[in-house]
Amino acid sequence: MFKDSPQSTLIDFPLPHVPGSIYGTTCNWIDLPPVEVEDFSAFILRAFDQILLDLEAEQGGGDDSKSQVGMFVALAIVLRCKPETLTSVLPTLREDPKYQGQDKLPLTVWMMAQAAKGDLCLGLYSWAHKLLPLVTEPNSIPQSMDLILQFVEEFLSRPKARTILVDGTVMEGEPLIPLPSFEILVRLTFPAPCARVKSTERVEAIYPLLKDVALSQDMAGSNAVKQMFSFTLRSARKGIVTGDPVLAE
Repeated sequence: MFKDSPQSTLIDFPLPHVPGSIYGTTCNWIDLPPVEVEDFSAFILRAFDQILLDLEAEQGGGDDSKSQVGMFVALAIVLRCKPETLTSVLPTLREDPKYQGQDKLPLTVWMMAQAAKGDLCLGLYSWAHKLLPLVTEPNSIPQSMDLILQFVEEFLSRPKARTILVDGTVMEGEPLIPLPSFEILVRLTFPAPCARVKSTERVEAIYPLLKDVALSQDMAGSNAVKQMFSFTLRSARKGIVTGDPVLAE
């Protein structure tokens, strides 16, 4: 499933094998009270843990393929029917060492793609808060950058993506693209000429829309405004020094 598969193929696996009537009945059951968001969040982490254990066992010569498929189906349905539950587990995915590392990235991206299938704003929120910062890690590899870009490229290409994201929110007071992530995006889009890589053109292609989303956000509080103003001055100065008119503007 995760070996050399493009995001466009991974995002729907394995749900095409689930009959529509079963999928619909399951979503209706999930919507019944009294199940709380916290219960679904706990399930997401348990499922993540179990799949990781199954993958480790498979690498060690075991065969738990049937249990893996069942867990993938259940996890995908929960994330698609209740995408908002992903927001409550994002801090854990960011901070718990158990969920860090390049080997966990394909599963993490697949899981976020399920929630993004039904909620574009949540997809961008999870990408900016969890995935984009990973490209600055010392052990980041080109394959990781490719997967992270595939994730955002997929939902930015959907109909009405601009309209939905520019005016969208996930949680009150929480920007879809926080300033630290926007700074990372700017550095990736405007590297030094000698630092350009294969992925630079792909980042340049998505930058205009993501910039509009970042700058459309309501930055309540004088400290946030000061931080953005300082960042803007630094970026403009860099554009003037390096002769990059787009960055200067």
